Amino acid sequence: MGRMIVDMPAEENHELGRDGVFLFKRWLEATTFLDLSWNAYGSAALCEVKHMGGVKTYDLAGMFLTDGMPPVVVECKRYQYVGGQAAEFEEFLAIAYGTSIWERSNGMRDKNRNYIWATTHPFSQTNWSKLTTPTSIEGAVNKYSQYVGDAPFDHSLAQTLSERIWLLVLSEKQEQIMLTSKEVLKVWKSLKRKQDQS
Repeated sequence: MGRMIVDMPAEENHELGRDGVFLFKRWLEATTFLDLSWNAYGSAALCEVKHMGGVKTYDLAGMFLTDGMPPVVVECKRYQYVGGQAAEFEEFLAIAYGTSIWERSNGMRDKNRNYIWATTHPFSQTNWSKLTTPTSIEGAVNKYSQYVGDAPFDHSLAQTLSERIWLLVLSEKQEQIMLTSKEVLKVWKSLKRKQDQS
């Protein structure tokens, strides 16, 4: 996960990362459309997704509480500045594309997986509206080919994937107006999206 502060002891950086992941989890679940049951700190194996170059461990994993319950993985970037997000996001796109190629080459049906990039700071502002397009995916694949194998680029696949890429920005002040975890459970139950497990 992207770090908010640099040059800190490893254990302190680790704790900041963990806190950031749970901030994003609370924010995304407060939409009442997502259940992110697994995180890289407590259930890393359930956050792993294979691609043509190996395995990627995302910060959060779960599902959308909508028809079909499509799976979702989340990469969390807690920054106070732009940082290296532009290059990291391109890598994220290439890995997502490489996952689709891996699943197809292993005879797996399309999982309709969604990929969320959640950050506390925008980046590449002049290209913001184009960052999740098939053209951006193709550029990322060309730059990070180690994740995708040697198959010719599939424009149709990139189009489908682009519709499942989410690029979201969280202002940390939103924490003051989020639903609490208990409130989310009540809403899930009321909407019959998920039964209250408490």
